[in-house]
Amino acid sequence: MKLLRCHVENFGILSDFDLTFTEGLNVLCRENGFGKSTLAAFLKAMFYGLPKTRAKASERTSSTAPNAAVVVREPAVQPKVIAGWNLKT
Repeated sequence: MKLLRCHVENFGILSDFDLTFTEGLNVLCRENGFGKSTLAAFLKAMFYGLPKTRAKASERTSSTAPNAAVVVREPAVQPKVIAGWNLKT
């Protein structure tokens, strides 16, 4: 099976991103902050799924001072992940 191309609508820093793969090894050389690691995480999520072990907002805290906790809340609207790709068998 070959991955021919992929389209990322919204995943992390990548938005409306298209990538066409060529024969052989494909190397992505871009500046820091471009989204290379995000693209790798996207491909992993598309092949293996997203992890289901996320802590609830009420369980995540961040200490800013002794005996003080700040609750990190989920955004009101969860971002959608829309993706497409072409595979050749």
